[in-house]
Amino acid sequence: RMISRGVKTCDRVCAVSETTAELIEQAGVSADRVRVAYNGIEPPVYSDNEIAAAQVQLETQLGLKFDQDRVLLNVGRQIPRKGVATFIEKGFPLLDDDIQFVICGTGPDHERIKEVAESAGASDRIHVLGHVDDIVSATLRHTCDLFLMPNVRYPNDVEGYGIAPLEAMYDGLPVVAFAVDALVESCREGGYLIPEDDYQAFADQIHHYLAAPTDQKNGLRQEARDYIRRENPWSKTGETYLQIFDEL
Repeated sequence: RMISRGVKTCDRVCAVSETTAELIEQAGVSADRVRVAYNGIEPPVYSDNEIAAAQVQLETQLGLKFDQDRVLLNVGRQIPRKGVATFIEKGFPLLDDDIQFVICGTGPDHERIKEVAESAGASDRIHVLGHVDDIVSATLRHTCDLFLMPNVRYPNDVEGYGIAPLEAMYDGLPVVAFAVDALVESCREGGYLIPEDDYQAFADQIHHYLAAPTDQKNGLRQEARDYIRRENPWSKTGETYLQIFDEL
């Protein structure tokens, strides 16, 4: 209630996406006072030696080899609209039996994700890690094959932009995401947008990428890096805010 009343008194209201801007306008803020300023994406950067050491520890912990096994990644606050538990139920059974899935992050859906993974009989291939340090998430972004965002539409809760998939692309990890909420804005390049709730198409795209030639994979990885560094540096975000301030 405080936010709803407060924003209506502001000269400018900054939204992190066009999707968020629409919600602000629906809440009663006139469109001429709303501006979009996309988030800057510059996650912590670690040396090759630090990544290599963390990789060895992860491979021992998870019982896999990143340069041999096919590994999918999801990192984020585990809440229902992220769709991870639903993906394990509907999408993961459609994947090849040798594909591994690493899930990082805590939240209200964390226990449900663990229970669904166990009931699916895939706990040996689904690794639910909970909270991890920055060096661990960075290492996973460097070593996994794809980042998944299997979001679902959820009442009164939307994906306002999506930081985690963009951090993945920053480190050259392509994204497969459902075309839900602001993900259609944030994941425009460096990956694949899939029609929402089409789990077969989602699984098919994962298989298609994993089976692609190495040069094609490397090309998409470079596209992901270039996209984020071009569209989401903090310098560009800062310039956008300065322009908004200058209007006043």
